Amino acid sequence: MYYPIFLLVVLVSGLVIERVFKEHLFHSLKERILCIVIAVVAIAVWDFYGIPREHWIFTGKGITGIFIGPMPIEEIGWTLFVPYLWVTIYVAAHSIFDKKRNKNKWKN
Repeated sequence: MYYPIFLLVVLVSGLVIERVFKEHLFHSLKERILCIVIAVVAIAVWDFYGIPREHWIFTGKGITGIFIGPMPIEEIGWTLFVPYLWVTIYVAAHSIFDKKRNKNKWKN
């Protein structure tokens, strides 16, 4: 059950960063849904090909044991939450550096 806990930490971290820096990745529900659908379809195709061929495996106590075809439910969470966290970190960092750059521009 460690994998779902890890995914929850990743999701909460992304949401906190998005709220603290007031940098939102999506401006509408339509954008969120479209990105989710694209990500899930792309990863599902990849996983439905790779998992049966044992390119990677999901076993042990770290997962819940709930599968959609060969793909554990945690893999869908990974597909959504980890890229969300990284893009949120990127946008927040970009925001910080832009503010510093603009502040320094006016000092000269």
